[in-house]
Amino acid sequence: MHVGSQDPTWVAKINEGFGRFIPENLMYDDIADDPCVITSKLKDFYLNDRNVSNETAQEYARMIDDRLMTHCIAVAAEEYAKHSDVFLFNFTKFRSGSTPSN
Repeated sequence: MHVGSQDPTWVAKINEGFGRFIPENLMYDDIADDPCVITSKLKDFYLNDRNVSNETAQEYARMIDDRLMTHCIAVAAEEYAKHSDVFLFNFTKFRSGSTPSN
């Protein structure tokens, strides 16, 4: 996976404004007591405190996906579970010879 292939300045902009960009895009800027602390922890957890680059593109995508997709599905499942049985599954496919990173 390559990041910023359409606009080479995109990666630089993301890294320069990571502390402003991520809280807004992951939708915790208005609800977190200290968005900077959360941003730092997210960067450490997903990117091992590295900048966004072609080498960290998968991890960056996972960070975005976990918030925008996985979190929303979990919230919806909790709401449905108030009215009916819900079975929530998370499937991960690994390539031959690969191992889970988390």
